[in-house]
Amino acid sequence: MSFPKKKSRKITVNNHKYLWIAKGKLGYNKWIDLSIISAENNGQKLFAQFSYDTTNTTSYEFPNPLTPFIVRQTILYGLKKGYNPEKKGSDLNLGNLSNKIDLKVSGQENTQRLIKKIESLSIAQFAYGAKGNNETAIRNSVQKILKDCNAYIIKEKWFLGLKIMIENLHKIKFKINIEILNLIKQIFDNENIDWKKDFYWINEFEIIEELYEKSSGVFKK
Repeated sequence: MSFPKKKSRKITVNNHKYLWIAKGKLGYNKWIDLSIISAENNGQKLFAQFSYDTTNTTSYEFPNPLTPFIVRQTILYGLKKGYNPEKKGSDLNLGNLSNKIDLKVSGQENTQRLIKKIESLSIAQFAYGAKGNNETAIRNSVQKILKDCNAYIIKEKWFLGLKIMIENLHKIKFKINIEILNLIKQIFDNENIDWKKDFYWINEFEIIEELYEKSSGVFKK
């Protein structure tokens, strides 16, 4: 079975580099095909499928996108089932894994998503808002805060990085939107952290309610 390397994404699991690609299938019972190969050796190809709804295989909804976390889980599951990325052999199809592996997005991945959303919002605020000395200082501070959080993630201390990041953003009075606030709360909830008790102050973030309308060049409610 051919593998479209140009459209693939990269992932490293247990110090081995892989390429992977996910493609949806249409029809009444829609599903997603996941294909994985080694980026280092001409070894076995690994395949798996996921239902669009992990609890109802006939649903048209797929609440869990195929994130690198799910791909990592698939590779680890495949290795346990005899998958060998270093030696050429027959393709290994693991079948539908929707109810066989953990599909919940990890706290680390959600923190990485959060960093990207904060970065995008910071760019928008600086690009379309006032550009005084204070705004420039806040923009520079945000960049450093996000960089520091990424450094903690690399050291596999993502939660400490998350905690320090939101504490520092709160200190510099960085304005966030409701999407970012909800994602912060979701991460805490997923980790069984009582944010209402230990991080109650996240509700003190000033929420941006305007959206920049690029076509008109003005802010709209």
